[in-house]
Amino acid sequence: MTKYLIQRFFTMIPTVFLVTVAIFAIVALLPGDPVTLMLGEQWDPKLEAMLRHDLKLDLPIHLRYLDWVGRAIRGDLGHSVRVGIPVADEIVRRLPITLQLAFIAYIFAFVIAIPGGIISAVRKYSASDVFATLFSIAGVALPNFWLAILLIFVFAYLLRWLPAAGFVTLWDDPLKSLQMSLMPAFSMGIHSAATLMRQTRSSMLDVMSQDYIRTAWSKGLTERTVIVSHALKNALLPVVTIACLHLGRMMGGAVITETIFAIPGVGRLGVESIFARDFTVVQGVVFVMALAVLFSNLLADVLYSYLDPRIKYG
Repeated sequence: MTKYLIQRFFTMIPTVFLVTVAIFAIVALLPGDPVTLMLGEQWDPKLEAMLRHDLKLDLPIHLRYLDWVGRAIRGDLGHSVRVGIPVADEIVRRLPITLQLAFIAYIFAFVIAIPGGIISAVRKYSASDVFATLFSIAGVALPNFWLAILLIFVFAYLLRWLPAAGFVTLWDDPLKSLQMSLMPAFSMGIHSAATLMRQTRSSMLDVMSQDYIRTAWSKGLTERTVIVSHALKNALLPVVTIACLHLGRMMGGAVITETIFAIPGVGRLGVESIFARDFTVVQGVVFVMALAVLFSNLLADVLYSYLDPRIKYG
């Protein structure tokens, strides 16, 4: 297993290379000039030339790319054009907020999806199955930004149960932090919950029709034992793939959610940097989110071997 993980890690290097090329090319093609934005009305040719040299904008694009990648490998993602602080430090400062939201959204998705999918499969065509199907369709169809606005209108404006925006970290005020995380986490996790529920139902239906499940029933085992000990573990294999992919997706979904709820996470940092033409920060944020997606795929391979020891990597 260790050998396989090392091999997988090295096979990720070409993917990371292509990701960095795509990120740098897209950011380079974005309209706007950061130097012009920094100078404002106080435009001076000498100052412009100095800034372009400091930002290495006077170099050919391939040399700028090599310089950025070389520094990124060392953990240096450059400095913000707007405020001058290191990009890596700002991402590290905001990353725990985004991870907290993603973690709560992930828990919500699993708490709803796994039991709902199991009940839907075991009680096929019942009222609970119909309800789960409607929930899944609605969860996939509803845009999360629309759902976020609806949650604010109902729970913050009409009922006044939850704050409409803002954020407090867990270490400052745990209770208030969880309270302020409920609506953002719900809007982030609803799509994952719906998708995982349908996948769990489909996998459970497939497993429940296998011969070894019928053998377990014939032995007189209880329904709980058959479902949890025999069916669920094998049914979770395809669910793990979807779940790990959604882990990286939640990092991207934080861009919209954090902007709507005014949460100072990595997603909102990326949006603010786009509007401010702070391309160095945009590159750093997108690069970190891309790495999150790649490592979530690696996590799926690790969980495969844990859920099914028959899977061998060589």
